[in-house]
Amino acid sequence: MLSILLFSIMSSLAATLVLTTSPIILGVWIILISFMMSMTVALNSTTWLGLMVFLIYVGGLLVMFSYFVALTPNLLMDAKTVMYALFFSIPLFFFLYKNMPDLTSFSTKTQAPLSFLMEQNLSPILFIALVLFFALVAVVKMCSKSSSPLRPFN
Repeated sequence: MLSILLFSIMSSLAATLVLTTSPIILGVWIILISFMMSMTVALNSTTWLGLMVFLIYVGGLLVMFSYFVALTPNLLMDAKTVMYALFFSIPLFFFLYKNMPDLTSFSTKTQAPLSFLMEQNLSPILFIALVLFFALVAVVKMCSKSSSPLRPFN
């Protein structure tokens, strides 16, 4: 039950990831998503694998976002954007929570260490790939919008 709740919160956070305009908020969302993803993996598999997922996220993404925070100026937060994100994520959260399959029947504690590559565990791996893709789209959007040093040269 807890893994279903964590997965639906992660999905709603990942769907509203593109609406962020500040790299600081984007970094906080990446930390929250990576923490919840590692908790979900730790609940459904071994805690070692959850720790590795968290270290990969923190090591790869947060170093990149620390450079963006250092390079971009401080932007003012628009209340309309935050409200759009909330109004978009709350119905998505309830929809995902209601339509989520039962994950309690998958007990991976007694399976082989590489069982996370099996077919029933494909959705968390695809979710990690989607979160990374949304982070890429959000970074490109912020760089082109705020005329930061990483803009394309024309």
